Amino acid sequence: MKYLSEYRDGRVASKMADRIRAISTKPARFMESCGTHTVAIFKNGVREVLPDHIDLISGPGCPVCVTATRDIDKAIKLARIPDVIVTTFGDMLRVPGSVSSLQKEKGRGADVRMVYSTMDALEIARQNPKRIVVFLGVGFETTAPTVAAAVVAAEAEGMRIIAATETHIHADHITGAGAIRNILNSIVLVHENSRSKCADVLVKDGDFVPLGSEKIHIMHTPGHTDNDLCLLIDGAVFTGDTLLIQGCGRTDFQSGDAATLYRSIHDKFFTLPDETLVYPCHDYEGRCISSIGQEKARNPRLGKNRSLQEFTAIMNGLDLPYPRKIDFAVPGNQECGQCPDNVPEQFRGPCDRHDQG
Repeated sequence: MKYLSEYRDGRVASKMADRIRAISTKPARFMESCGTHTVAIFKNGVREVLPDHIDLISGPGCPVCVTATRDIDKAIKLARIPDVIVTTFGDMLRVPGSVSSLQKEKGRGADVRMVYSTMDALEIARQNPKRIVVFLGVGFETTAPTVAAAVVAAEAEGMRIIAATETHIHADHITGAGAIRNILNSIVLVHENSRSKCADVLVKDGDFVPLGSEKIHIMHTPGHTDNDLCLLIDGAVFTGDTLLIQGCGRTDFQSGDAATLYRSIHDKFFTLPDETLVYPCHDYEGRCISSIGQEKARNPRLGKNRSLQEFTAIMNGLDLPYPRKIDFAVPGNQECGQCPDNVPEQFRGPCDRHDQG
């Protein structure tokens, strides 16, 4: 297509970047005001090829454009739980997830309601004190203030976020669980093996968290670390870093053990129905959702009935680099996200709230 495919040509883009560097002499700031632009700039590395004195700023854009499919899938799963009311702005209703949309779920009987403001969602919560009301707080700075105002108003009326659950003590970033607790007066749940010095509740295998008339079941799944836990609800499992899409968590640090991870996945996950949806904590290729059946069939480390010996050989041969943040991330996360004072200066950046990866 004319004037579209041309801009996808790396040689043309490189020449344009060279020309910009050659003629730009003064500091300049440009703001895009569309979420699609934000994604395109990030995805194609535009900031990296521009001179340092040209600053690209993300302005108020459409939150729908940058809402991840996995977040839509989670909202759909919440909408399917009895006694849960999902509220959202109208433009989110028809956004497709992996298998459905909130509009389709509403047509199938789910209690999904369109609201014009966060205060509408708060009023619905007042009218339904025995039900769980979820507001999808998508957006940028255009919606963040109203979402924050609703949280403050809800807290004043005794409605609040109950808990933040850590799937394990992470080695690659500083958790926000402590900050959430401080802001919303919630509690932090961590597995009892975590040696956490700050958690409000230490959970174990078989415990559960109530969610309306349903239960979120705690599954202890050691192997990546000795304190990994996963969350099981009807039809879906949130697998943390234990089971990833066509992969799994590494086992070479933090009390990790390949044989233990193999047993956790085979005994806890692969015994679930094949149609059970799998939501991992992250995916390095942008995938959002899988299923137990897919992982049993396609996971190159664990699928196709791989033996324990084969899996152990694969994991022992990965030769992964030492996590660059582990020495301060682990003790910091045992304190629910408090960055230690003795972090070397060159690693202070990841302690800042804008860089938690």
